Amino acid sequence: MNKILIATSSGPVNVNSQGFYCYFLDYLQRIGKMNNVVAIALIFTKWDKYKSGTKDDFVNQNCLNLKNALQAIVNRNHNIKAAYFTHSLGIFNEQTRSYTYNSSDMNEIYDWLMDVLPYQN
Repeated sequence: MNKILIATSSGPVNVNSQGFYCYFLDYLQRIGKMNNVVAIALIFTKWDKYKSGTKDDFVNQNCLNLKNALQAIVNRNHNIKAAYFTHSLGIFNEQTRSYTYNSSDMNEIYDWLMDVLPYQN
C-alpha cells in the first residue's frame, strides 16, 4: 500500500491513502470548512466488478476507518450527504487491449450528484 507523507506541526506523519483521507476530513472539520461542504463521494476507480463481493464488502474490509469517519461527519452535519461508488470503464478486451464503455457507473454518480447538489435559480 502506498504511503503519503503529511507535514504537521508535530513533524512528518506517514499514512496510507485511507489515513490521508481521514486526516483531510478531520482537517476540514478543525478549520471550520465543513460548513461549506454539501456532499462527499468516494469513487473507487480501480474496482473489478467481476470479483466476488460487493462494494460494501470492499469498503468494510479495506476502508472501515474512512467509512466510520464519513458516517461521523454526516451524523454531526445533517446537511452533508456522503456516498461511495465504484466506477468501471466497462468490459476490457484482452485481445485489442481496449474497453467497451459502459455508462451505467457514470450515470449513477451523476444522478447522485444532481440529487444532492443545491439548485440555484
